[in-house]
Amino acid sequence: MLKKTAPLLVILAGFMWGVIGIFVRIMGANGLDSMTIVECRLLGAMLMLVTGLLIYDKSLLKIKVKDIWIFAVAGILCTAFLGTCYNIAINELTLSLAAILICTAPFFVILLANVFFGEKITSLKIKTLLLAFCGCVLVCGIFDHGATFSVRGILVGILAGIACAFLSIFVRMAINKGYHSLTINTWFFIWASLSLVLFTDWGQLATLICAAPLSMGGLLFLHALIGAAAPYILYTVALNYVDTGRASILLCSEPVSATVLGYLLYHETLSFYEATGMVMVLAALIILSKPEAEEPCRVVSV
Repeated sequence: MLKKTAPLLVILAGFMWGVIGIFVRIMGANGLDSMTIVECRLLGAMLMLVTGLLIYDKSLLKIKVKDIWIFAVAGILCTAFLGTCYNIAINELTLSLAAILICTAPFFVILLANVFFGEKITSLKIKTLLLAFCGCVLVCGIFDHGATFSVRGILVGILAGIACAFLSIFVRMAINKGYHSLTINTWFFIWASLSLVLFTDWGQLATLICAAPLSMGGLLFLHALIGAAAPYILYTVALNYVDTGRASILLCSEPVSATVLGYLLYHETLSFYEATGMVMVLAALIILSKPEAEEPCRVVSV
């Protein structure tokens, strides 16, 4: 059952990550900096997963000493670094340009997956990737609204795309070593949250929580659940059944999600270009979701 629905899990994860911008806007408006916002998301997700595993199955918290480096590097240099770079790119550039830069990740993933795991670079992957990426460019509305360019912002945005690509590679490495999806994400979040402890504005965060404990507590909970815990788990589970390159393209559902939410929540206009882009992205996702698009992939228990 999971093998058939795995592509849909990746698409759903992408839609959830597309919601992050809403939380970033709200929390940023309340005076929280990029690193503090990322730490709230990662620390919250870590606490959820650790608590859940202590109740569900403590054995899932165990990892081999020789594999610690995989989780440490993925947590610090991919998960934490990715979140921080993306938030900075959002502040330095327009949301549209930042989204396009993060959508460069599939290009890197396809190349890296071929080098590390021997995954084939098929014509279907190339065609759907180009279709999805061009669709993302249109969805993000650059041709309608223009873009504010910043050399620093563009470089940081590209780094976010590269970090996202390497995160997929490390997830695949952990899966191939037989680790459970919950174990993988829990340890990613542990290392990621620890790496940002000293860079977090705990004073400002405490002030906001004390001023409105219920509303702020609910916001932090949803931010961690929807922006980190749930999508990371869905994506990791799906990677047991979908090859890494194909999964990275399916994540192009993220900018579509962000555009739809902007239209519904912020009454942002939906132009002809954006609507066309959404159709292109959805077409690519539908093609890759079909069973005939599948390629051999190592399957482990989740």
